[in-house]
Amino acid sequence: MAEMAARDRKHQELGDALVERRRHEVTIVGAGLVGSLLAVVLRSRGYRVTVYEGRRDPREGTQENSAGRSINLVATARGLKALSTLPPDVATRLKALGTKVYGRVIHTSEGEILAQKYGKNDNEYNISLSRSKLNDFLLGEAERAGASIKFG
Repeated sequence: MAEMAARDRKHQELGDALVERRRHEVTIVGAGLVGSLLAVVLRSRGYRVTVYEGRRDPREGTQENSAGRSINLVATARGLKALSTLPPDVATRLKALGTKVYGRVIHTSEGEILAQKYGKNDNEYNISLSRSKLNDFLLGEAERAGASIKFG
């Protein structure tokens, strides 16, 4: 009886250890912008991360990968807030990939040209980034941080 109880305790301890280990492992499906960003953030917080992507690695520059989505993205205040979840050095390098955009110009059908600022002053701006460069950067950062990325 005591032997059985000891064996049960040992099994429980092993089970608890496995559950604890799994708590720190994360699987992400999709290595797009969100999946890659999440991988970097979770690795910086100590999680073991594996990312699965059905496509080929977009950094390979194949014909299949060249037919991507939009050319540029604009990170507004909310997008820039998401970047603040990254380690500070990564966020700084990422922002350097883009161009600060302080406003836009609107051409009306009457031929008028109107300027519209994005913020109240020149301290407020959006950042224009190439979607493919941003994804490539985040994939590289996820790998540098130690995430395992499995491509289709």
